[in-house]
Amino acid sequence: MPKPTSPSEFVQLRNRARERRDNAIAQIRSEYEETLATIADLEQRLLGRAIPDKATLTSAVESVIPRDEQFTIADVMRALESQDPGRVWPKASVHRHITKLRELGLIRRVRRHNVNQPAIYIRSDDAKPTPNDKALREVIAEVVNKPMRTAEVVAAVLETGWQTQMIPAHFRTHVKAKLRQAGFREVSGKWGKG
Repeated sequence: MPKPTSPSEFVQLRNRARERRDNAIAQIRSEYEETLATIADLEQRLLGRAIPDKATLTSAVESVIPRDEQFTIADVMRALESQDPGRVWPKASVHRHITKLRELGLIRRVRRHNVNQPAIYIRSDDAKPTPNDKALREVIAEVVNKPMRTAEVVAAVLETGWQTQMIPAHFRTHVKAKLRQAGFREVSGKWGKG
């Protein structure tokens, strides 16, 4: 091959090199995606979790939820992605369906999420009820059945068995915020619907 002598020949050489590189990368990506699909197919056949090609998100989520062990939403997302790597699994939709299953009593929350750890769930036939299974807002809506002062609301929430690791002053402020979010209004120092 003759040596290039003009700047345009260098540009052409660079363009050909880029084109070869891009073709090689595209070919490797294609092989990689085929290999991932094959691995996912083998994994699903070995685990016995194969789903039809057009399975709905809800049926797919329910099929990957472990029957005998605790799980997080991240575990469900990993299982869904290994089941069908080419499909987009919206995390918000998966989370919403887990919440719906929880509301129906089919699964239970074993531990609430915090800053460092995700919530942990288990199928309801294996789960023991925990005090914090309900969200704080739900508990507040249940206990505030008459006009109550903030301290009375806090005491009523804690009497239900709802547990917190917040210091009392922070928990009181948090309860006030949840009261506002739940549609309660403070009138003359007492909270009521309205």
